[in-house]
Amino acid sequence: DKSSLGDLKDIFLSFDSENNGTLSLGELKLALREYSQTVILTDDEIATMFMGMDYDQSGQIHYIEFLAVVAECQGLVTIENLSEAFDRLDSDNSGVISRENLISILGSDHNDNLLMSMITEAGMNKTGQIDYSQFLKLMYAEEASFKPQ
Repeated sequence: DKSSLGDLKDIFLSFDSENNGTLSLGELKLALREYSQTVILTDDEIATMFMGMDYDQSGQIHYIEFLAVVAECQGLVTIENLSEAFDRLDSDNSGVISRENLISILGSDHNDNLLMSMITEAGMNKTGQIDYSQFLKLMYAEEASFKPQ
């Protein structure tokens, strides 16, 4: 639900100590060591986790990658939940997700470089929009990439 997404955004932003809209390996290490008091992970384990989360292999974890991992870990990737997520992203009920929709979700203080990266990553740069079938293909491709090895 929306409050859970808000909580996840707050968590992501608290991990993002450089305030650049992404998480570096160093930020992930720091966050896991600070917030995880029951499980102690080695640097190698954290690096492996980071590589699994860094879907686009940019060397940074973007918010959408973070959400995809959390959703996968919580077993939340279902057709019903993806349909609901699409509907929320399609804030103007046009049947597609546009740049304007993403801006309305991210708010006025969004990082334009991060937004353009998300648009490119989603394949929206050709049409400026993504329809439901493209959204499902994108989500299922990401889900497959986050399977534990």
